[in-house]
Amino acid sequence: MFDWVADTLAVLARSLGNENFRPLANESLKIAITLVDKVDDPDLRRTTYGLFGALSGILEREMEGVLEHVITVMLGALKSEQGNTVGQALFGHRFFLPYPRNIIMHFGC
Repeated sequence: MFDWVADTLAVLARSLGNENFRPLANESLKIAITLVDKVDDPDLRRTTYGLFGALSGILEREMEGVLEHVITVMLGALKSEQGNTVGQALFGHRFFLPYPRNIIMHFGC
């Protein structure tokens, strides 16, 4: 059920735009972070990542405070339950996904 909520919030954020969705954006971001931190469901993660994307268009620079956490969660999802990376599954070997600590600067935020 939560995956439909996150998906619908993302659609509303994109459809309604900055001016209309702005009052709901920060609370939606808090809910999305709580969901990915507390609920282990791949469908929920997928839709919540879409919500993060939609909210980034509304919040822009205000995402700086949570950007590292959001990206860390997303990169963590690339690991399978057995601890294998996507690279091992796709290419037969492990590979490292570099994640610079100063990623905010890399995106120019």
